[in-house]
Amino acid sequence: MADQQAKDRAFNMFKGNIPTPDTSYITVREAYSIASEIARESWQRSWDNESTGRYTYEFVPAVYTKLLFFQWTEILVYLTAGYVIA
Repeated sequence: MADQQAKDRAFNMFKGNIPTPDTSYITVREAYSIASEIARESWQRSWDNESTGRYTYEFVPAVYTKLLFFQWTEILVYLTAGYVIA
C-alpha cells in the first residue's frame, strides 16, 4: 500500500499535479540515500511478513542490524533454557 502511494505521488509530481520542492534537482548522494531508505523499508516489510526464518527473527527483528557476539552469560542462559546455538 505504501509502495503504491509513493508511486502515485511520484507520478503526480512528474505530471505537475503536485508541486515539487523549490530545487529541481537532487545530488547523487541524496538519490542514493533515498533509494537506500526505500530498499531498507521494503526489505523490512518483507522480513516482518515472512513465514520462514522466525527463529532468527527473534534475535534479529530489524534489517540492517549490526550483529554483536554473545556474552558468555547469555550463552549459558540459552543453553540452560534448551536453545541450540548454531
